[in-house]
Amino acid sequence: MAGEDGKASRILSSRILKVRISEVKVPNERLRTDIGDTDRLSMSINTFSWVSPIVVTEDMRLVAGLRRLEALKKAGADHVEVQVVPNELSWIIEGLENIERKQLSCLEEASFRTRLDKHMRQRFGENPKGGRPPEHRNESGKTGERFTSFQGPWSEAKTAEILGVSRTTITRDRELVDYAKKHIEVKNAPNRKKALQIVRQIKKKEEFERAGQFPFVPKIHNIWTFEKESKLFGIDGYPGAIPGGIVLNVLYHYTRENDLVVDPMAGGGATADACRYMKRKCLSYDIRPSREFIKEHDIREGFPQEAIGCDLVFLDPPYWKIRASGYKHDSRDVASLSLEGYLHFLKKLVQDCYETVKEGGHVAFLMQPYLPEPHEGDNIIDLPLIAHQYFIEAGFQEKNRFSVPLAREDKHRGDFEKAERNGIFINLLRDLMIYVKDKTSAKKKLL
Repeated sequence: MAGEDGKASRILSSRILKVRISEVKVPNERLRTDIGDTDRLSMSINTFSWVSPIVVTEDMRLVAGLRRLEALKKAGADHVEVQVVPNELSWIIEGLENIERKQLSCLEEASFRTRLDKHMRQRFGENPKGGRPPEHRNESGKTGERFTSFQGPWSEAKTAEILGVSRTTITRDRELVDYAKKHIEVKNAPNRKKALQIVRQIKKKEEFERAGQFPFVPKIHNIWTFEKESKLFGIDGYPGAIPGGIVLNVLYHYTRENDLVVDPMAGGGATADACRYMKRKCLSYDIRPSREFIKEHDIREGFPQEAIGCDLVFLDPPYWKIRASGYKHDSRDVASLSLEGYLHFLKKLVQDCYETVKEGGHVAFLMQPYLPEPHEGDNIIDLPLIAHQYFIEAGFQEKNRFSVPLAREDKHRGDFEKAERNGIFINLLRDLMIYVKDKTSAKKKLL
């Protein structure tokens, strides 16, 4: 770092030395007091005979690296590499070393373990039967240097042993890494548990595709209820996710094979998954794409050019603020708009649909009525009926209407407790309206 007369460079300069562990003095007062379990780190040192240098002052007082120091002692080491820094900067460096540190993500950890397992297999050969890595002693008789002296075949079990994790962890790591390369929803998962859940869901879809089987029975009445199908379509648990069976039935009744379907608010991608099963083409958009095939686009700007002339538009917008708490905060989210702003959005969306879908094409529209909170009065805001007016004014004809109520499982225990406490009803109502674009009919406006 440049500075006046090179002062900054001199202050921040350091050097690497190798000293006896007994020379390092650990101050009584330190910023970090809990170093946790050091067994796995000690095993790693024993295996690979390497650890990053610790940081000390010019008089050998420890600044950073107490865990590494204790693990080296446990591993039976006599010496340690140290990075020497000026005494006057020790407390700053100790703070920055701990505060600014960023933990690896679950995928980064999985990538490291997978890469290590692959490297060890390539170096020592495969051992599919597994087994624990034997202890090896160097010339001085001390435990260590397994990596440099071990010559036998390698296995997942041995990788798991030296890293202090289960063999199942190593197996699932490989799946995580493989699927993250092909599926952005795995890569963007907030934690390991969710990432593995998404991988299992994708694998289940792949099994259905390989088997060529599809457990789909079309509905022949106008009340559609679904409970267990949703996990096969979209991302399980995605905010506002709908059962894939809704999309399947819409596709079955109102499209044909190879028809083009457009989903401008794709969310977890349930529409695209259903289209793939039913052999329909699909264009998916969202302001925050959750999967690799969903393109980033704000539908408030209109439909992309490539969507014009499509056979079906599937509309599942946020039901105003009914589920607003489930979405990430974003100034573009229509769920956070005022009622006036939301209705303006709906009206423009319907008009854009009329300009986009082909003549004879359809729009499928999902919506819930808004039941007011106790402090908001008693007037229901019938969003499906309001939207229906917009569709008729735009030139569409209503072709059909279905009741597709939410499952009780979509509500939390707190919702039921709140309803009982306040004497209100839990809103499970949801309408699916089907509209057709027919230019031979004159546009109608409701008075």
